[in-house]
Amino acid sequence: MNRSFRTAIFAAAAAATLGLAACSTPSEEGTPLPTVQETVAPGTEATTPAGTPTAGTEGQTGQTDAGASDDVAAHEQELLEAIAAAEAAVPGARAFDLDREENGNKYEIDVTDGVTVTELDVVGGVATITDTGDLDSDDRAEFEAATVTIQEAIGIALAENPGVVHEIELDDDDDSVNVRWEFEVRQDGSGVEFWVDAVTGQLGR
Repeated sequence: MNRSFRTAIFAAAAAATLGLAACSTPSEEGTPLPTVQETVAPGTEATTPAGTPTAGTEGQTGQTDAGASDDVAAHEQELLEAIAAAEAAVPGARAFDLDREENGNKYEIDVTDGVTVTELDVVGGVATITDTGDLDSDDRAEFEAATVTIQEAIGIALAENPGVVHEIELDDDDDSVNVRWEFEVRQDGSGVEFWVDAVTGQLGR
């Protein structure tokens, strides 16, 4: 085979190879994937699936706990309203003794004008007189010596010893001290006893 003939064959083979390469498809690895862009029709808004928490709201319930302080305030208000009802039922009289029933439905309150004593039951803010009599000399002396009222003593007592008041009594068991308001207050089911000086307002046990 002469040299010119071999050259022609090689040229034809090269041309055929180039033609096949031009007709082949690009490999999948080198082909970029088409992108899809989500469109929203005019006048519509994207929605969040139900149950998906939104920022700043996770863990919020919108509810508040009344708390113990609210309970004490409500009890004090109820107590003062019962005393006011008893005193209003006997014009000119002031309360000096109080007992609360265990179920809390009734208050037994004694009031006096310095001469007579009137016993009343107070239920639901309504006072009913149950008995009247003369105020004895000891009770009169205690009543006249007290300059701190029962209402003021309640405020002092519950500010330092929050709880449910079951008994209040004006007394001077110890002649060496001033007459005082003696309290029994229930705290978490236990009774706590203390007193408020009926002259100075000092709290003690």
